[in-house]
Amino acid sequence: MKPKHKSKNLVVVVHATTIENINGIHQGWEIEGDISEQGKLEIELTGHALRDESFELALSSPLNRCLVTCKELAKYHPNLELIITNGLRAKRSGIYCGKPRELVHEVLIQQSLPLYLYRPENGESTVELQQRAVDFFFNYIPTLPQEQILIVTHGGIITAFGLYLNNQPFEDYDLLKPAKSSITRIKYNDEKFTILDWNNTSHLK
Repeated sequence: MKPKHKSKNLVVVVHATTIENINGIHQGWEIEGDISEQGKLEIELTGHALRDESFELALSSPLNRCLVTCKELAKYHPNLELIITNGLRAKRSGIYCGKPRELVHEVLIQQSLPLYLYRPENGESTVELQQRAVDFFFNYIPTLPQEQILIVTHGGIITAFGLYLNNQPFEDYDLLKPAKSSITRIKYNDEKFTILDWNNTSHLK
């Protein structure tokens, strides 16, 4: 078992807006996503906002929309080590990946189960997504020797983890979901994660 280190400062950035976001396409685990012109501006503003951070490590989902965001932000931090991990990958949406978001919404509201329990074919439920996020943060993050860590991931991952930390019900999912290119700050200390700042978008205005 890897040793656990005591303290971490996590800066979590949701990937920038993609062309698929603008066109109303549901992306999920399989769709890479291409950063839009709007997203490129968001990355520039986010990078400027984080330019003075003393990052020692960057963690990113392997999907293109996160990797592009992360690598652009890392330009302000030469020699920053990057680890690409499926632990930060988007929700497994199965048969709904690449489908119009409105169509997916219509299908979901017809389900008899609560939406957070519904698992699409070849996909995962929001409950399972949350467990994946919790496992990643509690079992992997503490083993890293670095203290100042940049994380670039998807809205679903950080929302599910935020619900867990706040002890909020899944019905609050949409209320808590952070914006694209938002900055969230989380402190890890003494085996606990504490949200210091959630869904900060002041740098985008």
